[in-house]
Amino acid sequence: MSGVNIHKHVIDGREVWYPNGNCPICNAGSTGSGTGFPKWYVKDYSVTVRLSRSKMLSATFYERDKVFLVTIQNPAKSADAVYTKRKGRLFGVAKVTQRVPLENFKDFVLKCADLVSRVLHEDAEVERD
Repeated sequence: MSGVNIHKHVIDGREVWYPNGNCPICNAGSTGSGTGFPKWYVKDYSVTVRLSRSKMLSATFYERDKVFLVTIQNPAKSADAVYTKRKGRLFGVAKVTQRVPLENFKDFVLKCADLVSRVLHEDAEVERD
């Protein structure tokens, strides 16, 4: 592999190789050329974060059922990883929605907050359960 600049990440004991200039792990926090992402939107019982031009994540609380609907939206791709076009739109959209009970969502948010505080305020490495 001479001439190819790649590097490796070890994820769950498995080696994954990425090009240096296009690594989704190392470049995950970069916002590109001044796009200003992520953008947050809050309305009533919904929180939506727009991660890029085509990717969004939202959580909506339904008081009657005491559940959150968590949705991840990506551009739709076919089996051969080609973006699919749809009539009237440039690209189709693939959405995945999951119902999450209030208590489980609360536990998730608390664990995320704990992880963020440990990462920001401690020098110790974060351990996996």
